[in-house]
This record gives sequence, structure tokens and C-alpha cells, in this order.
Amino acid sequence: MVPMGLLSSSFFMLSLTGYRVGVAEKGLLTIRLSINMTGGHSSAPRAESSLSAMARAVAKLSQTPHPHHFGHGVEVDMLEQLAPYFPIARRVFISNLWLFGPLVAWLFSQKPETAAGIRTTTSVTIFNSGIKANVIPGYAEAIVNHRVNPRDSFDEVLERDRDIIDDDRIKIDLIPTVLPNHPPSPISSSKSFGFSVSAKYPPC
Repeated sequence: MVPMGLLSSSFFMLSLTGYRVGVAEKGLLTIRLSINMTGGHSSAPRAESSLSAMARAVAKLSQTPHPHHFGHGVEVDMLEQLAPYFPIARRVFISNLWLFGPLVAWLFSQKPETAAGIRTTTSVTIFNSGIKANVIPGYAEAIVNHRVNPRDSFDEVLERDRDIIDDDRIKIDLIPTVLPNHPPSPISSSKSFGFSVSAKYPPC
């Protein structure tokens, strides 16, 4: 899920330097969450404001990652390619994912770099609300950036976001950014001629 390029990584205490061949690209989905509520003066606050409702929504999104797809994506091919370079003891885990898959998936989830490779990611990047220190805002918005796993669709990601937020007052809109929204690419086969050539004859 990454462009071809020089790779220096450590996994299961294995240090490698080599080239990665990208066989898929994650999708890009940027959305705006927005809510309008009654504002007012800070001397007479209501039980809830637009800002607190939005803060709760983005906290839920940040704390509830999308489910992983370990075992159904490109990571399996990657591990098969790397297996010969692991010490024998660790190779047992990599070569028997049918048994140790849940453990390896958990290990992937412990680091942001590997966790991102097995699931759709969620990043809250912008939060806007309020105009003055003593004014309770009536409007709040947040921008959320998803990198969509090839095993997910836009509709599935948006539906899950709505379920996680669980607040019908919060509106969700797709918005254009410098990089336009685009769905994930299909996964190319690692058995293809192009992959074989790229793996055997990497660029200098």
C-alpha cells in the first residue's frame, strides 16, 4: 500500500534494507462534521454546546479504530516474501498465520506504521468553533481524513462513522481538498509478471 521505494524497517526484531513493490493504493476520503445548536453567553451555559457535542464525536472517532483486515490484504504476501529472512523461531509464526494470525495482527496494531497497513485509518485534522472567550458557540465543525483500506468502501466507512458518532445532530459531508477524494485501488496480484519483474530488477 506504499509506493515503491527504499525500505528500512524492523519487525519481530528483523532489520531489513530493500525495496517495496506497491500492489495497491489506499483510498482518500475527507469529510466535514458539523453541528448547529443554540449559542449564548458563557455566564449562563446550557448543559451541552455545539463545541462539547463535536468534541465528544471526534473523541469517539479517534478512540474507535476501524476493524482490521489482517489476513485478507497485501500484508500476507509481504510476510510470505519476508519469511525466508526471519530466524527459524520467528518464521514459525509467519509461516503459520492460520494459527498465529490473531497474534501477528495484534503485533501489527501496536505501531502506527504497521497498524495503518491493515485497516482504514481515521485522523481528525481540523477543529473549528467559537469566536470569543465569553461566547458559547452555536456552530462547530471538524475535518476528518480517512485513508481507506482496499477491503473497505466509502459507504462502509461513512456508515461506520455514523454508528460510532451516534448523534443525528451532527452532519457529515464529503469535502474536496488539495488531493481529491478517491476510492482505494484494486489489489494487483503478486503473482503477476509486472510484480515479478519489479521484485527481481528493482530500480537503482
